[in-house]
Amino acid sequence: MFLLGIIAGSIQIFIAVFKLGDLTRYVSESVILGFMAGAGLLIGLGQIGNFVGAAKKGTADQSVLVNTWLTLRGATFNPHAIGLGIGTIAVVLLLHRLFTKYKLPRLDMLAGLILASLVAAFFGWSSPAPSGATVVSVVGTIPAALPSFHIPEIDFEWFSRLIRGALAVALLGLLEALAVAKSIATYTRQPLDYNRQCLARASAMSSAAFFSACRLRFFDAIGDQLPIRCHHPRFRYIFGNHRSRCRSLARPLRALHPKSVLAGLLFITAARLIDWKRLGFAIRASRFDAALVAATAFTAIFISVEDSILVGVTLSILLFVPRAAKPGIRELISTPERVVRERLPGEERATSLLIYDLEGELFFGAAPELSRYLNEIIEEAERSGKKYVVCA
Repeated sequence: MFLLGIIAGSIQIFIAVFKLGDLTRYVSESVILGFMAGAGLLIGLGQIGNFVGAAKKGTADQSVLVNTWLTLRGATFNPHAIGLGIGTIAVVLLLHRLFTKYKLPRLDMLAGLILASLVAAFFGWSSPAPSGATVVSVVGTIPAALPSFHIPEIDFEWFSRLIRGALAVALLGLLEALAVAKSIATYTRQPLDYNRQCLARASAMSSAAFFSACRLRFFDAIGDQLPIRCHHPRFRYIFGNHRSRCRSLARPLRALHPKSVLAGLLFITAARLIDWKRLGFAIRASRFDAALVAATAFTAIFISVEDSILVGVTLSILLFVPRAAKPGIRELISTPERVVRERLPGEERATSLLIYDLEGELFFGAAPELSRYLNEIIEEAERSGKKYVVCA
């Protein structure tokens, strides 16, 4: 695992040094929207057990859907936990409207978390009984110490076995990280330097391998944004930092927070993570964009987040090439008002001139279709007796 992290980080450093990170800008926005929609749904699904107060079941190797099903099957719901979760959502939404209306700092989530935790503490729901159990599950003690530096034993014969997996981890990690960065940059209006972002992620991945961070199933810092499949408890409840304007939180106080309260906050974060307006626009724009959104989101939910970006990018290439190979053509006319516009059926042409507008990519894949269009134009010119043809 240590060696895999080092190789993957080195590959990402190579990508950043040779300015190959700019290629990621060609990832379709529809793919990013589908990725964020799938990620948001997974965040919400992964917190249903905490919201209803059911003990989580399943393993980190299983999908979120399977874990949620195992958790809810035959589970006993905790009304106190559900009440705290619903109350948290209601308070946060109300405070958000008030803070937005009066242009106050966006502390709605922090205020909701503190209020709900105080309510649980007031009624004694988060205080352990003599048996050590609490009425509602709480986060519990979080280790305060950072992982120590270490260099484990490395067998260099593993390089040949790990290089393919490391390449996949490096590329998919960058695509996922940049997808999140691009989505956040849309809200913050900050310029995004793709190569700097790649170098930052690569440095983090390479250095983290020396501090046991490779215990995560997936190496990239995307684990901080999407708390799914993280083995280490320190990463399990990190969520929505950008959307909630969070910077830090006192570690001793976190141990008293009910899990259902955090689940309610994560439901809100998951809903805000999805850009509903842009998502609806992409779905209505064309069947091409709708298919990319659906395929990427479906892969993220039912297969894995790691593969969703790869599937989306692959589909966008496969669907784009046939479209690019079919240039569009339309006939234009010049009106007496000296306006050039598309010719409507039945309108007369100029006496000696044909005007055509060609749209699309001019490359070798479009050559057959372009040749067919030009032959049809020549035939039409000969049939109508026109002397001149203008193609723009």
